[in-house]
Formats: sequence, structure tokens, C-alpha cells
Amino acid sequence: MTHSKNKLNLVLSNLPFISALLIVFIATIFTWHHYSYAQNPTTLRADFTGDGIVNAQDLDILKSNWNSDLRTYDDDGRKLRGDANKDGTVDIKDLAILSVEWDKSSGSPGDFGISSLSKSEAFIDETITITGNGFGSVRGTSKVYFGELPQYKWADDGYVMRPCTREAASYVSWSDKRIEVKVPSMSPGLREAPRTHHPVYVEINGEPSNAVAFWITPRIIIDGDHTGNVRKVFPDPESSITKETKVYQNSTGVHKSQHSSYTTRLTISSNSEHGNYVTAGTHDVLIKDTTFIGTNPNIRFSDAGVISMGSYADAPVDISRITFYNCVVANNKGQGGGEGVNGVKVYHDRIGGDNERFGDWTFADCSFGTPNSPRGAFSRAAFEIVEPTRGLAKYNESAPNYLQNIRISGCDFEPCGWHTGLSFAVYCRGPNRNTLIDDCTFKGVAQEVHISWNMVSGIEFSGKGMMVRDCEFWSAPLWLSNEGYAEDIGGLRYNGENVHRIYRGCNFDMTHVYGTAPGGGGWNNGADPAGESWYMVYDNCDFNMGDSSNYMSNYGYYDMLSSNSYIDWSTSYIHGHPNHNTVYGYFMDWKLQTPQAVQNAYQNNHFKWLKLGTRP
Repeated sequence: MTHSKNKLNLVLSNLPFISALLIVFIATIFTWHHYSYAQNPTTLRADFTGDGIVNAQDLDILKSNWNSDLRTYDDDGRKLRGDANKDGTVDIKDLAILSVEWDKSSGSPGDFGISSLSKSEAFIDETITITGNGFGSVRGTSKVYFGELPQYKWADDGYVMRPCTREAASYVSWSDKRIEVKVPSMSPGLREAPRTHHPVYVEINGEPSNAVAFWITPRIIIDGDHTGNVRKVFPDPESSITKETKVYQNSTGVHKSQHSSYTTRLTISSNSEHGNYVTAGTHDVLIKDTTFIGTNPNIRFSDAGVISMGSYADAPVDISRITFYNCVVANNKGQGGGEGVNGVKVYHDRIGGDNERFGDWTFADCSFGTPNSPRGAFSRAAFEIVEPTRGLAKYNESAPNYLQNIRISGCDFEPCGWHTGLSFAVYCRGPNRNTLIDDCTFKGVAQEVHISWNMVSGIEFSGKGMMVRDCEFWSAPLWLSNEGYAEDIGGLRYNGENVHRIYRGCNFDMTHVYGTAPGGGGWNNGADPAGESWYMVYDNCDFNMGDSSNYMSNYGYYDMLSSNSYIDWSTSYIHGHPNHNTVYGYFMDWKLQTPQAVQNAYQNNHFKWLKLGTRP
């Protein structure tokens, strides 16, 4: 084995030969599926260093982790990278992707594309210059975007998924080789943190160019070197502010958040029933390398958490453009007034003045719960975002006053006693929420269940517009709750929205038990898409229903299957215990109890079934 690895490393060192060979022979085999939905990925998948180019440094990382199963590695930085296709293993498939992307960067646009930006970071409303080719002599209907490239277009209604993306604030000038635009209002970032960027691309006649890395400069920074800014954002006069040397050791299997990368951390601790609350009017803030502690066991579950970003106060909230990077939300397993304590709680129930904004938040490389807490982090939810069931009085899309453009990237969700890892509860009210959840790990539920019902360990989402990409969902009673068209909520009827959601490249694994198992013997409504309604896509996902010791008995529906249309599972896989002979046998709802009934319910609903077996 060692001799074989040495030979491989020798071959890999001759990159031009390998690159040429793989592009012609291997790349078309292993990369066609991923590139079929986005010809120009927002970030190069083989750019393991995050410097905007695929080169020898990225190859070196891949070589050092060759044939490694990254899911079994502790978090030490370098071991986390090399897995371009996010399947947990560094192998020939990742090498193929690297060869296709070799020497690609923001340059070499060809006939149409961006060659450079005048600045790689700038303040909101600052002018930047885009240089390249093929933009056209006049702008016409062409646009410049900051954020994700188009990820999917529904053929039936033309809806385009591009989460956490905004068009340029304004256009200063336009020519075939040079465009000047002003930076839109989005969350700030940090150059060393690729997950906090908003890549720039040009779109002409619906076709996007290459995307170039870009970061928005914060107005306020909070970390161990900027402790004087804490009270500007977290005004609780009773909270303590300390700087300490602290190393978090993540649990085995985690390959996302890198909390051990920093030893000097800022700690903000509050004993308030409102937790560490963000003051009204907060915007353009980068908070990094910070641990948040809420010591009060009765933090109010209805509108607060260890971190509170909401409207329990009477003043308009106006909280927007905030980034949390490499932060830890420490455990609190108190009673919280009856339902337990949340890690992060957002409650938004009104609008203020014309200039009020709400949303445009990034949480990157954060841990919701103290790392390595298998017996539970919070007695309620790790992260709960709420707008009331009746929605807001009005929605302002030009200066968004609603929950939107929220990215949660590279984060770990330690188990909760009940409820969920992430809940976004807006009940399909209002406009597109533009949410992106990517490269996160949802670790299941804790043994101490505070309330016996619900127990969604992964994601609960009830709004329009969400993409979940390359995430891990470990053993749990329920992985998902995809609430659909809002016709009846608590006996009240509302006009709702079609959901438009995508799960792509995600792994759902009942055999990955973390700490205490949720049980064995199966669970009705086990991975519950509760009335998931129209226009859902599960692309290249793997559902491992478990084994005889711990399994999920079915993929269940609270609502009638016949009420759901345009649900596409066709590129995903399901397998495990019990080993049903047909895919239909894994599906169930309250009224349809046989595989044949399930199959019949979908005959005329534009439903595409997933495949029976393991994902290749």
C-alpha cells in the first residue's frame, strides 16, 4: 500500500500530464452531473486554499489527503480539505475536478467573462470596476450580481434559484470591456474566510460569466482586538467581556467548523433573560473569534436565546448586514419559561420606518452549541428564526424589511433536547427568502428530550426560496420538516407561496450515531416533509435509513401526498433498513399505508421518484 501511494504521489507531481489526461478521459465521467446545473460554479470546488485560483497549493493539499476518509478526521485545518465533490473521501473523482479547474481563476475570461476587479473588497455603495470581455456596448437587460450563480431553473414556472444574491446597487457605466457598478447592501466579510464572500459575475441574456471573489468591508469589527466595539452591538451593561486562550476540540467526524484554529478568543457572557441581545439599528458588523455564553436558565424561548436578534423591545429592530465568523454559541439547557432555551433566536413581528432593514446575515464556521456536546447543547432549538403566521403588514423588496438573504455556511449544530437544529418559520408568507445553508453538519438530538413531540434534528423551513447544499444529517427521529403552502395554520387561512427549495449533495445517515442515539425501531413521519407542496428538488442526495440497531422506518408525510406536485427526487438514492423491495415502500403518510397507494397518489402530480440503492 505504501509503495502504491508513493507511486501515485510521483505521478501527481507531474500535473500538466495528469491534467491533460484527466480532462479528456476522466473529467467527463465524474463531473458531468455537478456541472450540469451550473456551468460556472460560484467558487472553484478544487480551490482548497480559498485564494481564488486552482494551482499547485491545492494539488499539494489533495496529495496529502489522498485516499483519506475525511469523515473520520479531527479538525486540524489541513486535513479538512481536498474533497472537491464533498463525498467524504479524497480520491480520483476529486483529482478529476481539480484537473478540470487547473489554473482557472478570475482571469482568462475568453470571449465572455471577467478578467479582474479593481478591488477585491469594498464598502457598501462604493464603486468598483469590472474588466473583461463580451459585456456588450450597452447594458440593455444585462445585470451584475453579487453572490451565488444561478443554481437551478424550474422549467414549469421559470423561477431561478440564486440564494443570498443581490443585483448591483446601481450602474455607473457600461461598455464591452469595462463595467462600473456600486456595491449592494449585503453582509460584510473577511478575506481569510471564503464563506463570507459575495463573488461578482455578469449575466447576459440569462447566461452568467465566471464569478470573481469579492468581500464587503465591515464598518465595525468585534473580536479580541476590538473589544471597545462590543457595547455598540451588545449593550447589556451587566454582561462580561473577557479575552482568553481557549481551544475547542471538535468531536470525531466533524470536518466543518475550525474552532481550534484560534487560541485567543473574545468571550461575551450575559445573565439576562434576553441573553446577549443585538441592539436596534445594528448593521455592517463583523463579529469573529467570539464565544457567546448565556448563563440565565430562563432565557425567554419566545423571543430570545443565548444570542437574541429580535424585537422583544418596543423600538424598531432594524438589524441587518451582520456576519458571525468562527464563533461559538455556548450550551444552555435551562427551562426557558417552559419550552427550553434557544441558542440563537430571531423574532421579527413588525416594521419600522422606511429605512428599516432585516436580514442579510452570514454565519460562517460557527458552532451552535459548545463543540463536542453529544448529550445536548440547548434544551430547545439551536437556531430559530420566526416571523408571525400572519406575516408583516407590508413587504418592502427595495429595502427589505423581512427575513431574507441568510447564509449559514460551514457550521456545526450540536444536538438539542427537542425542536430542531435550524428552524425558519415564516409559513410561506412573503417574498423569496433567498436562504443558503451549505457545508453544515446537523448532529442529531440529545437523549434528554424536553418535550416529547417534534424533535426535528435538522432543518425546519416554511418559507419560499431555500437551498441546502453539501450538508450532513446524522441519526435522528426527523431530519426535515418542509412545511408547504400556507392554507391553514392554527385554524386560520392564509394565501401562501410555492416553496421552491433544493437539497443538493446532502447525506442523511441513520447509521452515524453521535453520542446518544434517538432510538431504534423506526419512526413514523421520520424525515417529514410536512405538506411540502410544489417545486421541491432533491438532487444527488443519499438517504441511509439505517440498520437493524437504529433505523428510520419510512419517509413520512403529514399531509396528503396528492397535495404535492413537481417534486423531483430522480437523482437521489434511498437504502437501508428495512430493505423495501420498491422505493414506494419507504414512503408513507397519515392516510396512505401501502406502497401501491403511495404510487397511485402521485400518478398525475409531476412527481419523479428517487432511486433504490446507495449513491455511487
